[in-house]
Amino acid sequence: MSFESFKAAFKKGFLVQNSLESLANLEEGLREKRFILKQSGDNFFFFHQGLKLLDFFVNDLKDFKLKPCFIKLVSRSDFSKFEPFLSANSFKFKESFRQMRLENKNLSLKEFDFLSLAEPKQAEEILNFFEPFFNPLYLFYFSKKHLAKKAENKEIILYKEEGLIKAGLIFSSFLNSASLDFIAVKKDLRHKNVAFALMNALCLSNKKSPFFQLFVRSDNERAIKFYERFGFSFAKTELKFYEKEKE
Repeated sequence: MSFESFKAAFKKGFLVQNSLESLANLEEGLREKRFILKQSGDNFFFFHQGLKLLDFFVNDLKDFKLKPCFIKLVSRSDFSKFEPFLSANSFKFKESFRQMRLENKNLSLKEFDFLSLAEPKQAEEILNFFEPFFNPLYLFYFSKKHLAKKAENKEIILYKEEGLIKAGLIFSSFLNSASLDFIAVKKDLRHKNVAFALMNALCLSNKKSPFFQLFVRSDNERAIKFYERFGFSFAKTELKFYEKEKE
């Protein structure tokens, strides 16, 4: 089994796949041991190291006897093309998220002096803060190493009290947009507008981005209303997670 075999199959195309990673990112991930590659005939599976998350590229719609794991599906319209694979491999729906977008136009933004940029040396503390909010088996996909790199790139904003992280926001900057990856805020803080302050900081940190985007859990009405007040509206893209439990 080799990545060259996968590349040859990739050029021919697959019946169905769920990965959004580029060939370059997949190859780099294997080299850095972020992925483990498994092959079954003309079907390939990339298991995320440290997570129970699976990227699949398949031509056969059959039971592959996969170990317990989660998969992430993203679509702008129809998820039905995934159903035969999901059914054959006993995946059950876990939760869904909807994309929201905000155009970077005529925004009224403020700076808040109680926020600070994270430092790479805080990576472990940041990891320990976010994991209770987001399931680390499939949802919170940043490792300590990745968080240190994000901090180095000035892509993590923090709010602290008594030297402890009480709120934080992680984002990714791209050529045509800035993406809010994770935001978490503890209760009963001295400042009541910390979440609003973090969103302002996200926008101010990405002044040249034409758009801002995020995914919000479909049933999280409180979060949806917060983002709508900030100016976000729903886009067509939806994100769904499925879980294969131990048989």
